[in-house]
Amino acid sequence: MSFTGSFIFDFFDVRDNRLGQQEVLTIQFRHSILQSQSHRFTHRGHQAMQTPLLESVHEGRYQVTITPTNYHPISLFLQVREGRTVRHPFTLPVNPHRVDGVRFPSFATLPVSLQTLLHQSTTSGHDGATRYDRLAELPKAGLLNIHAKMRNTMLPDQRTTASLLGSLIEIRRDRFFAHVDPELFLGMRNGADQGLFDAVSDVRHNPPEGFEEFERAGGFKTFDRYGNLNLSFFQHPVTEKFIVDADLDESSGLEHLFDVIRHDTTGEQTHPYDIHQILLAHQGIEPGYDLIV
Repeated sequence: MSFTGSFIFDFFDVRDNRLGQQEVLTIQFRHSILQSQSHRFTHRGHQAMQTPLLESVHEGRYQVTITPTNYHPISLFLQVREGRTVRHPFTLPVNPHRVDGVRFPSFATLPVSLQTLLHQSTTSGHDGATRYDRLAELPKAGLLNIHAKMRNTMLPDQRTTASLLGSLIEIRRDRFFAHVDPELFLGMRNGADQGLFDAVSDVRHNPPEGFEEFERAGGFKTFDRYGNLNLSFFQHPVTEKFIVDADLDESSGLEHLFDVIRHDTTGEQTHPYDIHQILLAHQGIEPGYDLIV
């Protein structure tokens, strides 16, 4: 049995704003059974799109593929409803390779805990504001992502994981290393015992250069489906001091959360701008900076 129906599509970014007028979308429909039913349209993302009537059958669906200018391409299957017009919103994550710039907060507007962490940093011989201002864009974005997640990750005693950071050792685009209060390790271990965190292998994690005498002490992660926090600890065998390797895992979040079409990215580091989009869209966590496309 064949019938017709249609859609109204709306296009948003992860902050629930409509896409800009300059965003051009190529939208393709291809029916899974009716091979003759293939359509291709060009549309500007700031407006809703009314599709024409689409022919369908009960057993078939349309694969809808959206290829934007500045956002990740997405693809999913939608069922045409007989005689109905169905409204469907799309949330599109920014393609990090199309970012024209980043609007970072000033040092003075950072959370006090992050200002303190930067002041205590050993990554250079400067004050916290200078250290922050001299960070390249990707390490700065990564630092803001991870610290925002840590401010929102509670230990069993209701302290945040961020509150037990001591001083930064090294900042990379996808992780940072820091001295930590031993209470952070104990809190994560107790949390794992209570089912708040997952105890995981830390075999793939190594201490940063200059800290090779520190030994693996264990790893923990949050149970978020996407963008989970990973903390891998190292302890000095004599002083018993701890350092941590903190990172956020994309865990294929873009593909499953946004229906993103991903090309082979084997061996690539997690991109901090992708994590930024996951934190906002999936966890409601504000990293504190904006991507400009």
